[in-house]
Amino acid sequence: MPFSQLFIWVEGPDDQRFVNTILRVEFERQYNSVRVIPYAEMKKEKIIKFIESIRAMPNATYIFLADNDDSPCVSAKKEELASAIKSLQIERSR
Repeated sequence: MPFSQLFIWVEGPDDQRFVNTILRVEFERQYNSVRVIPYAEMKKEKIIKFIESIRAMPNATYIFLADNDDSPCVSAKKEELASAIKSLQIERSR
């Protein structure tokens, strides 16, 4: 089986703790490498370039987590994120 990687983008430290405590164990059963990346303090250009590099890697994927905050619905939040971070693949989102 080829080496597989998962990058999980989280907003901040609370989300990072949640992923590392609850979700990481399950993801590590499916991927050889799981990396959690807090993005709240990163410049959008850096996030875009990083996601583009992940998409270019064979056997690598990502999950981009965001709080719904003031968005009226999940679809509106997805659209908001996709317009701010051009490299996100909204067609892959659920």
